[in-house]
Amino acid sequence: MSLRSLGALARERRNVTQPPAATAAAAAPGGEADGGITALERAVPTEIIAFYTTVIAACVTVNESDSSATFTTFRVAVYVVALIATAWAGGRSARTAVTGWKAVLRTPEWWTAVLSFAGWGAAVPGSFLYVWLDPEVLIVTVATIIASAGLVIAVVLTPRLRVKDPAAQARAVS
Repeated sequence: MSLRSLGALARERRNVTQPPAATAAAAAPGGEADGGITALERAVPTEIIAFYTTVIAACVTVNESDSSATFTTFRVAVYVVALIATAWAGGRSARTAVTGWKAVLRTPEWWTAVLSFAGWGAAVPGSFLYVWLDPEVLIVTVATIIASAGLVIAVVLTPRLRVKDPAAQARAVS
């Protein structure tokens, strides 16, 4: 649902108490352990996806009235900046539950946020791919991106989001 709920999800999976500086708004409603789909929803960076989709829609709208105004470089730049912002904001949020940036890079919460945006940003109609690729290649590329991101999220990340972090449980027992 939000990059803000990503940290709460990461803390819940690791039984880490919320830091005093964090606000109550960062926690999603129904904070107890929930099913994988709700955890997945909480790990999707909706703020950045909404920003990116709005900018791309504006590019497409202008392009409809002036076919030479493709804004290819701008579209790529916005995608890269939004991807970096997702990685950074998702990392800061997940960092409230783990120690260090290396640990952040191993969290399914962070990977879900980054992969969700990366897939969406590349495949959404009007993305930079739509101006770079020929129609036949575009269809195959977009289908492959959607299928690949969906497969990794569904098969690898969602099951990990459903369960408590085994490392956190082992530390609690020790």
